[in-house]
Amino acid sequence: MFTNITWSHYALAILILLLLWYSSLVFRFYSNEVADIFSGRRKLRFPGENQNTAAQKDTLFSEFKEPFETLDNARELFHQLENAFAESDQQSRSRDEFKNYIKFILEQYPYIRMSALRAKINDLTVSLCQECPRLNLTYAEVDRLWQEDSQSIKEEG
Repeated sequence: MFTNITWSHYALAILILLLLWYSSLVFRFYSNEVADIFSGRRKLRFPGENQNTAAQKDTLFSEFKEPFETLDNARELFHQLENAFAESDQQSRSRDEFKNYIKFILEQYPYIRMSALRAKINDLTVSLCQECPRLNLTYAEVDRLWQEDSQSIKEEG
């Protein structure tokens, strides 16, 4: 009986069993994530894709030798924006709600709006937007969120 089974049949059977075993584990423990990926609510990300944003984040802070308050605020703002993207993507916020949320966050940092870091924050925000096509904003739209904030302050004063 064992002489009728070839090594290639044996290897194929082992591969099929391994595939079934690991697919059952994936569906058992990660069924919600798999359903989100297939429905389009979550984008499949590979490890190399986030390196672009991480590299841009490092360049934001690397050109300054000594930390200063606005730079610390920029770091804090960037972390808040990262959290806002993750939260908005997870809660499936509409694009208008998302823009209002980003505008609300930007209002908390008036000194960055007047500094040279504003352009870098805009670049990082646009690169974060590219990871979630549903919440995609252009550079001009992000910059306009800063300008709308400054116009509302002028109108109040």
